Amino acid sequence: MSPTFIAICAFTGTALLVGTGLSALYEMLVTYPATVRARLREATGKPQAGRTSSLVNLKQLADSASAAPGEWQAWVNSVIEQSGLPIAAQTLAFVSLVAATAVGLTIALTTGLWWTAAPGSLCGGAIPWGYVWIKRQQRLRQLTRQLPDALDVMCRAVRAGQTIPATFQMIGDDFAPPIAHEFRYCYEQQNLGISFETALRDLARRTEIMELRILVVALLVQSRSGGSLTDLMQNLSTTVRKRLVLQQKVKALTGEGRLQAITLIALPFLVFVAMYFLNREYAQILLDRPMLLAGCGTAQAIGAIVIHRMIQIDY
Repeated sequence: MSPTFIAICAFTGTALLVGTGLSALYEMLVTYPATVRARLREATGKPQAGRTSSLVNLKQLADSASAAPGEWQAWVNSVIEQSGLPIAAQTLAFVSLVAATAVGLTIALTTGLWWTAAPGSLCGGAIPWGYVWIKRQQRLRQLTRQLPDALDVMCRAVRAGQTIPATFQMIGDDFAPPIAHEFRYCYEQQNLGISFETALRDLARRTEIMELRILVVALLVQSRSGGSLTDLMQNLSTTVRKRLVLQQKVKALTGEGRLQAITLIALPFLVFVAMYFLNREYAQILLDRPMLLAGCGTAQAIGAIVIHRMIQIDY
């Protein structure tokens, strides 16, 4: 065996061992006590320190069951929860560390240039986070597409004399995930003794969908002062359908441009990889100039962000 291979195996094994031990300690000393405190707050319905309760403030409603702004771990846990993946934040961090190490060492050994380990590690460490973010976006889009039909069912059930918790149970039993999971979880929270308002606020916090926040506000207002809840749910269902139609139109009209953008962004990297294996000396000229590579990568990233923002619609 070569010394390089032995060193890689030793480093990987040590990193896995240390990461596993740190993950276990973190779970025992930090995550578990924090989870117990959060459960107690949910059960008692007490707001967190430094927060005031407002019934119709949508932003505050979304943040009412989450940690204070600026807490990185709370944001990561929220993103993972919204993605629907059964992993913990420390597990994701550990996987990112392993991926960063593996990709960085692979690129450095392949090219023979050790400075390439830094950008390779950044790309490798970003892969698990990118996967979680993509799953989150897909799940939220699917939940938004299911919301109009769920609102129609709730509207008909309320007109037939059903209570709001009963309609939540109907959505959880009759619909497919992810909306069935969210509504069933809200219904089970109320069965376990959590107050109606706390369960609804937690539903708005978990999903971060504006239409659901509006529905939660309407339910809270109706529970205190009354009102025509069926008309509001019907109007909300129509609005969501119109927004989905508009999104599909924008996606169809920008399809050609998005495909061109993807091609133009991916083409330089694919050509460089091909030239590296077909004509090593020609590609080595560019590898000997890391600042030029960094400038090209930065320009590509800026272009991708600009194109992405151009085809986004902020409601």
